[in-house]
Amino acid sequence: MDRLRQATRGAHVSLESLPFSKTLRAGGVTPLSYCEFLRAMAFLHEALEGTLAGCRDPVVEQVWGRDLARLPALRKDLGRLDPAGYAPVGRGELMAILAGEEARIRARGDPLTLLGWLYVLQGAAMGGLTLRKPVGEALGLGEGGGLAFLSGGGEKPARDRWKRFARRMETGVAGEEAEESVLEGAREAFRAIMEIFQALEPEFPPGSGLLTPVLNREAGTHRIPQDPREIQAALRAGAASWARFPYYERRYGSRGRRFTRSDSAWIVTLAGESGAVAEHQLRWLGRFLATRGMPRWLLELHLEELHRELVAVRPERAEGYGVLLGVARVFREERLRILDRESIHLLTRRFEAEVPPEELAGLPLAPHILVAAVADEMAGISGSIRSVELWMRDRARFSEAWAGGVRDLLDRARERARPLRKPSAADRPPSKKAEDRAPA
Repeated sequence: MDRLRQATRGAHVSLESLPFSKTLRAGGVTPLSYCEFLRAMAFLHEALEGTLAGCRDPVVEQVWGRDLARLPALRKDLGRLDPAGYAPVGRGELMAILAGEEARIRARGDPLTLLGWLYVLQGAAMGGLTLRKPVGEALGLGEGGGLAFLSGGGEKPARDRWKRFARRMETGVAGEEAEESVLEGAREAFRAIMEIFQALEPEFPPGSGLLTPVLNREAGTHRIPQDPREIQAALRAGAASWARFPYYERRYGSRGRRFTRSDSAWIVTLAGESGAVAEHQLRWLGRFLATRGMPRWLLELHLEELHRELVAVRPERAEGYGVLLGVARVFREERLRILDRESIHLLTRRFEAEVPPEELAGLPLAPHILVAAVADEMAGISGSIRSVELWMRDRARFSEAWAGGVRDLLDRARERARPLRKPSAADRPPSKKAEDRAPA
């Protein structure tokens, strides 16, 4: 705990010096800005506490307990001050949603980073005690009437909770490697909270529409949902797609992950369009991605995953979200008319039997990606095979045996494929809506 305190002292000072931190201490918050602050913290705590509760790392299990949860206090405050909930998402809230999803992803590879986040959030609970009075006076709030999060249950309970947490950390975290993971998590937490606080300024009020750069600065400005539940669903669907296909990370890295976020969020907005419009837009996106190494099959699967996530958070909109599933079905039917399931099975199994198993383990589903690229080419998407083949046969990345297997698979897939049609107008970029977004 002493090492954590020393290592994060500078970050703590920087956080305290931010304008929004000063506004809280001076009692200058408005009801609107305070509610956005509480919503942002609720999104962050929901992601972190849910991930902590589901983590099966023995050290994390030893430290985390329901007695450290702060989400119930946040929900109590929001139930009092923002009973309607789900207002148009603001920049601070979007930053919090994104930070929570990033922490989830990071924890899959290094679960002890969660304890660094927990250290920062538990420390913030102690700092919140000093904010009760100025915020309460500024907004006319009494004990328990919107100040549960800042009060931490009262001074003695808050301090007792901190002591329990400190004891668990000292006994649970042992060894240089473990400590470094916790330290890295704490640094990430401070960076994220500073970005959230920087976004909680009146320059960008909720509903301002200037939200796409939060997800991806390179994506320009285009539509994304205003409902935070839909944004969370879009991010989770993107993370699931990346977890399923290591190809994404190996080929596109962090830049590709950013575009996955912004594209996935944009796709959600198509659920408000007719089936014809949604299909037109997604055909354009599918063609664009296919010529950059991402066969339309990957978009097809992402649409299915996105549909599942959306229906889970907003079942009342299931009919509208069905538009996305309908386009996925159209894409699948076209693909299977070109290469049927039996052909795909035979082609992929042969590849898996011929290439080095250690290379296949590092790039699972690679033969399916190659076969899907052939289907795209035969559907009239020129360049889709080349965009995948050049990378998959790069001898700086793969062995000669792998490169030969790729060439053999593509040749055999071409022989089995039944061309669907020549490129049509539907495959060319539409004139308006798709041009309003930056493609991945």
